[in-house]
Formats: sequence, structure tokens, C-alpha cells
Amino acid sequence: MEDINFSNNSKEKILGKIEKAKIYAFSVDLYKSLQDKIFQYSKKIDEEQLGEKMTNYYKSEIKKFEKIIENSSAHFDTLFDFKIALESLNIKKENVNDILAHENAHANKLEQLGGKHGGYEIIFLKTEKGFSIIPRNCSFYPKEWSEEKYIDVVKQVVKAPDEYGNSMSPDDIDKLNYLEGLKKK
Repeated sequence: MEDINFSNNSKEKILGKIEKAKIYAFSVDLYKSLQDKIFQYSKKIDEEQLGEKMTNYYKSEIKKFEKIIENSSAHFDTLFDFKIALESLNIKKENVNDILAHENAHANKLEQLGGKHGGYEIIFLKTEKGFSIIPRNCSFYPKEWSEEKYIDVVKQVVKAPDEYGNSMSPDDIDKLNYLEGLKKK
């Protein structure tokens, strides 16, 4: 069997994305705060009749928070590049395989249900010992879907790792709880 010829140019691009994301890395506390604000503002938009001005304000704030997170993220279009990136971070092989299985479960379920998978990301956060990472997949949903269909599909995508023999992450569980709350409105 022949080894896959992986060009140094491709690996250099992957490493470049990682180094750029690390430049913009921020603290775990700030990440939690941004995620909290995104959650709170999304909930306000979903549950309250705010009027156009306030809705637009909250949407623009969410975009700002998401941009901060995006800047500290390295994006990879393929599972192979994502794997190379994870391996370059000296993550144990069994942990790399677990991350790949988990994120790919989300991606597979998304595409089965009619969404579009847009690759994988690694968010870099600063810690006392260097960096921590949060791997995730990028999901896109058709705008023409009803809110009910969107919520149902996202819930299935969030639960996909359990279905595929992996387990849901704490972020998955938080998102599922949020979606369950929306369904009850």
C-alpha cells in the first residue's frame, strides 16, 4: 500500500492557519462570556418582541462576538486537513480519533437531514500552560426551513455523536437544552 503524498505546502498552510488563530486567542473566561452573551442575545431575539431597532442591535452584537471567536479559529475544509491540524498540536492519537469521530458524526447527520457542512474549526484559547482548543464543525441550514424544522434538525445534529457511538460534549448538551427551551415556547 502506498502512503498518501501530503505536500509540505499543504502542511505549511495548515500550520499557518493555526499560528494565525493563536495570535488572536483569548482566555477561556472570555470565551465563556462571549458564548453566554450570544446565548442570552439569541434568546432575547427568539423570545421577546423587541422591535426592529433592538433586534438589529442584538444581531449586530452577536456578529461581533462571533467574529472575535472566528479570529481565534483555524478553519479546515476537509476531515483530512482537520486531522493533520489536530495531530500537529501533539494531541494523543486516540484523542484525535475521538475528536474526528465526534465532529464527523455532526457533519454526517447534518448532510443526511439536508443541511450543508462547511468544514471544521479549532478555536484556540489561552491558558496558563499555553493553549486549549475547542474543535467544532461548521453547519449551514437552508433559510427556507421553518423554525420548527430548523430546531428539529439542529437537535438531531447536536445528538448525532451519541447515535454514532461517541458522546455529546458539554457544549452539545448546553445547545440541546437551549433548543429544548425554544420548542416549549
